[in-house]
Amino acid sequence: MSQIPASTDVVIIGAGIVGTSVAWELVKAGVTNVVVIDQGPLSHTGGSTYHAPGLVFQTGTSRLLCTLAQWSAQTYDSYNTPDRETWAAVGSLEVATTPDRVRELERRRNAAMAYGLEGHIITPQKAIELCPVLDESMILSAYHVPTDGLCRAVTVCHTLQEWCREAGVRFMESTKVTGVRIEQGRVRGVETAQGRVTCGQLLVAGGLWG
Repeated sequence: MSQIPASTDVVIIGAGIVGTSVAWELVKAGVTNVVVIDQGPLSHTGGSTYHAPGLVFQTGTSRLLCTLAQWSAQTYDSYNTPDRETWAAVGSLEVATTPDRVRELERRRNAAMAYGLEGHIITPQKAIELCPVLDESMILSAYHVPTDGLCRAVTVCHTLQEWCREAGVRFMESTKVTGVRIEQGRVRGVETAQGRVTCGQLLVAGGLWG
């Protein structure tokens, strides 16, 4: 376990996919005086990132959510290399077994198209070609998004941790945050089991541990 620093510009609580992604975005913006703290070991922090399946569906209920999901899919894909699989663009299917569901999928497709996402309403026969385990007799139609996929979140985290460290970001593993120091309505630091870290900004990305 590394020695806890006395001060930094930014503290991020949580070294899962959210915390490490923010740290990397800060690096790209020129901010490297960053400390990321997690109560678990960095190899397996124990949070949602290490348990969730990593499915990425880009069709959202709003333009913002749909756009963010598209950016995420493109970002994970950009990290992909033959030696480091971070993204599998396997596509997605949502099936309709009732007329109401057919109309709902058409509405979702139309919204996605308006938000710049390619999606198609397909026949039951085409759905079976894409996913042979489906029962064609039960399907009226399906909504297919070919660019949806599977994020290998653990690989993404470990990759970003490596890149962030090379840029100067410090990671404190197996370090529990016990409190936040606030003065005059502003965050001034965090208390940990290993000591206090003074900071100007704090991001809580603790997920289920938050």
